[in-house]
Amino acid sequence: MTLTELVHSAVVLLRDRAFVGHSLTYSSVSAAGFIFITVGAALYEKLYGFSSADFGALWSGLAISYVAGAAAAGHLTRRIGSKRASNVGMAFNVSATVLFTITAFSDTPNLIWLSGSLALLMIANGILSPLALSGAVDDHPQLAGVAAGLSSSIAMLLSMLSAGLTGWLYDGTARYCAVLMAVAALVCWCSARLAQRSP
Repeated sequence: MTLTELVHSAVVLLRDRAFVGHSLTYSSVSAAGFIFITVGAALYEKLYGFSSADFGALWSGLAISYVAGAAAAGHLTRRIGSKRASNVGMAFNVSATVLFTITAFSDTPNLIWLSGSLALLMIANGILSPLALSGAVDDHPQLAGVAAGLSSSIAMLLSMLSAGLTGWLYDGTARYCAVLMAVAALVCWCSARLAQRSP
């Protein structure tokens, strides 16, 4: 594929509301994860006195939550279809964000509630990410390679911007993380609706 053909293919995809919706859904859940990754170790050390080993154990548990979500995505898609499976993931995403925000803005954030909300967030990420990426590719099988690469590039760009903004705003609390996660959840919800309503 020549550069001209690549640019043309990218323009075709970016004019497709379904592709944009799926790509932004994928990007927003990825960004939410990066928001926490950026300051997670410092945050848990400050709030709860976690050592590097303690945070590593926590992160392992969150990784397992992501894998569980990805496994659930396949099971749910087979049983109720990708649209309803995506709605389940969205429900997890919103619930996780609300719980994280409430906990983050409390005077003494509870370790169990904060960590539990992150586990829910990773489950949502595991459900939504493969479904959104698949949706971005499925409508244009002839451009599958370009669609997968462009969607992933958009997600990486927005995730890196979110990580940079998180690091810049970090004040030793989880509050700015909660605000940015809430923005990501709103973008995720709107993007998923755009993708589902597109012809």
